[in-house]
Amino acid sequence: MRTKDENKLMAIFDATVSLTAKVGIAGLKMSLIAKEAEIAAGTIYLYYKNKKDLLNAVYTNLKSEGIFSVIGKIEHLPIQVQLFRLWEVAFEYHVANINKSVFIEQFELSPMISSENKVMEEDSMSYLHKTLEEAKKRGIVKPIDNHIIMSLILGFMKHLAAQATKDSLDTSEDVKHLCYSMCWNAIRENNNE
Repeated sequence: MRTKDENKLMAIFDATVSLTAKVGIAGLKMSLIAKEAEIAAGTIYLYYKNKKDLLNAVYTNLKSEGIFSVIGKIEHLPIQVQLFRLWEVAFEYHVANINKSVFIEQFELSPMISSENKVMEEDSMSYLHKTLEEAKKRGIVKPIDNHIIMSLILGFMKHLAAQATKDSLDTSEDVKHLCYSMCWNAIRENNNE
C-alpha cells in the first residue's frame, strides 16, 4: 500500500477549505481542488474515493481544533466563566480561521456529512447543552430552549467574528467582554448578577 504524503494531504485540505470560502460546498470540484493544491487531478483519488470522502476527512480534521481543546481545562470553573471561555475560544477561532469556519458551517448543513461526523457534531455541542441545562437547573440562566440560547450566542459571535475579519471590528479584550456581556445579559436570570 502506498504511504500518504502529508504535504500533499495538507495541500488538499487547505485547498478544499480555501475554495469553500470562494465557491461554496456545492461549487467544489475535485479538479478545482487539485488545481488549487497544485497537484495532479488523479492524485486526490489516491487518498479519497470521491468528494464526499474528502469533505468528511477535512471536517473530521477541523473538528479536532477549537473548543475541544479547552473543555477539560474549564469544567471545574463557575458556569458563567465556562460559558464565557467557550464563547471566547470560539470567537478567537472564528476570527483566526474564517475559511475553516465557513467550511464547517456549510458542511454541517450539507447532505454529504457522514453519520459518524453527524455524531461528532452533536458531541461537540453536547458539553454546551449540558452546561446550559445545569445553569437552568441552578436558576442562573433563563429556562429557554437551548437551541434558542445557542442561536443567540453563536449567531452573534459568528457575525462579530466575520466583522472582525473584515477589520471593521475592534477585537480588544474590552470589546470581547462587552460583546459577551450583551449575550450573558440576554440569557441570565434577572435575579442573578
